[in-house]
Amino acid sequence: MYSPVAQLANIIGGGAVRGRNSRAIRPRIAQLDSYSIHALRAVRRNRANPRNRAFRAPCSAGLFARRNVPRPILENGGLEGPYNYKDLQRYYAKRPHLVLARMVELLSVAGGWILEERFSSDPAIKTPRGRAARARQILGELGPAFVKIGQALSCRPDIFSTEVLDELSGLQDAIPPFDSEMAMRVIEAEMNTSLTDVFSELTPEPVAAASIGQVYRGRLHADGAEVAVKVQRPGMRAVISLDIYILRQVVDQVRRWKKVNTDLVAFVDEYAASLFKELDYQLEAVSGERFRQQLQPMASQVLVPRTYRNLSTPHVLIMEWVEGVKVSEVKDRAVAKRLVEVGVYCSLAQLLERGFYHADPHPGNLYLAQDGRLAYLDFGMMGELKSDLRHGLISGMVHMVNQEWDALAQDFVELEMLPPGPDTDRIVPALTAMLREYLDQSDVTLSDVSFSTLATSLSETMYEWKFRMPSYYTLIIRGLAVLEGIATASDPDFRVFAAAYPWVAKRLLTDTDPTVRGTLVSVLYKDQVFQYSRLENLLRQASKQSREG
Repeated sequence: MYSPVAQLANIIGGGAVRGRNSRAIRPRIAQLDSYSIHALRAVRRNRANPRNRAFRAPCSAGLFARRNVPRPILENGGLEGPYNYKDLQRYYAKRPHLVLARMVELLSVAGGWILEERFSSDPAIKTPRGRAARARQILGELGPAFVKIGQALSCRPDIFSTEVLDELSGLQDAIPPFDSEMAMRVIEAEMNTSLTDVFSELTPEPVAAASIGQVYRGRLHADGAEVAVKVQRPGMRAVISLDIYILRQVVDQVRRWKKVNTDLVAFVDEYAASLFKELDYQLEAVSGERFRQQLQPMASQVLVPRTYRNLSTPHVLIMEWVEGVKVSEVKDRAVAKRLVEVGVYCSLAQLLERGFYHADPHPGNLYLAQDGRLAYLDFGMMGELKSDLRHGLISGMVHMVNQEWDALAQDFVELEMLPPGPDTDRIVPALTAMLREYLDQSDVTLSDVSFSTLATSLSETMYEWKFRMPSYYTLIIRGLAVLEGIATASDPDFRVFAAAYPWVAKRLLTDTDPTVRGTLVSVLYKDQVFQYSRLENLLRQASKQSREG
């Protein structure tokens, strides 16, 4: 009688776990529950039948319509719904063999890492950067949950040093696409109809793939519209849930054993909640439509593709196809700069006006559309800011520009980055020293400073002084740093602060909210004396935004 792991290997490979291939199989199978087993059986049947490989033409008539698609392929064993750690506890208490198999795999990987470092003759492996590089490789090998959490940790200066963050920032989804035959079966099962009833065309292979799902290009039968069809990997929620459950237990022990700059359990819970939302494609369709409506006033400059909520399901997302090129691949320097400036203004409008923002604007999600507009893709990771945090961001930027360090420290308290109390008084000199390194020269202003460089120095100060990092902060920093990075590739002189401050100045002068009005008064009056130069500067900056926006 084989163990659960051996049974899964038997299903995939058609034989017992033995020989040199068994080690390659184990990392993938140790994560799966009974519903994923069912999906893998279907994959094996498809591979064994040569006729199933003959899917060449888009939507060959009746090819899938004749098949009885079992619903369990798409289920996740009772793990549907929002993230709840207690639900995971109850679920895996009944499945200890799955937890044990995955734990053995994780411990073997960790043990190999420890032995490699202990006995290696290469001194580079034992440096902080060497350890971080190896950690990045291992996270990439362990699957989507660890890839995602590594990407999230790459923006957490309160947890890791700058060297570690630099390595983790290179972590990418490196998982090959799953079987297209299975993807077509998922689409039909989710929509409860044949492909030919919905699509007149559908590419036989994915045009893009990542850790959670992959994308096909198609055309709708109803109106002839070109669409992107995103299909989630079968059993993905079960795969990710098991790793999250184990990770949650591990960080709880780490928290008890060693003090760190942040609440690791809260971080994992927050990350898991966000990741579970990303697994719900119906929620992504709703978020996409909300985002599209929010940016309607900028429709002449920004394209947000339509999502087909009536066709989308929890595991299949149908969205308007966007033809274009990635912003990072645009050759025309003037066009690239214009697009990034639009992106900066758009980000500020999302953050400071509405509070609902795109939390993952990496180069793969920003396109130059054929009509010249900046196109946003992928609405699985969205963020929301409360009004008091929006006002705090405006206040913080204005106080930073005017070098009012005491007021800036209070902004950090209100932004939940610093705890209130006497420790704040000790942190202000550290912040002042760091910022003056860039601003003390008479010919240098904040607008001349690279956002990425300043963010790196601020991260080092945060790590040293044990700042708390709210999740919104890391998402904002990452988004703006990405935009500046794209722009400086074609214009080395581009600075996010220079592009952003005119918008902030106009907002400060025109917003009627009492909190923003209070910030304006505090900026214009210093020691009860009206600062005409500051008003003049605000008006000059605001007029720039009016002309350019």
